[in-house]
Amino acid sequence: MSLCLMVLLCRCSTTRTVYVPMACVPLPANLTTPTAIPMPPSAVVNNRLTYGQSVNWNSLLLAALESANNDKALIRQAEQQREQQHAKSGTAEKNH
Repeated sequence: MSLCLMVLLCRCSTTRTVYVPMACVPLPANLTTPTAIPMPPSAVVNNRLTYGQSVNWNSLLLAALESANNDKALIRQAEQQREQQHAKSGTAEKNH
């Protein structure tokens, strides 16, 4: 008998799916543009860099890498804010 009641209880339950419209805000264009790759110094002779040229070029390459990493961090931050807004709107919708 208890098995029959359990089956009846399971059949009576329904779930309601509520879709919440969300505005998708595009990321700023400056975050999605490719990072420029610094070219080696123009004074390179026979495809060989001097030690000093290498050091200067490495600093340019590291600056480009830092710029790309900063862009990625800002994209992650924007995505977290978007997820938080989505969670808040979902919570607000459930309360109504």
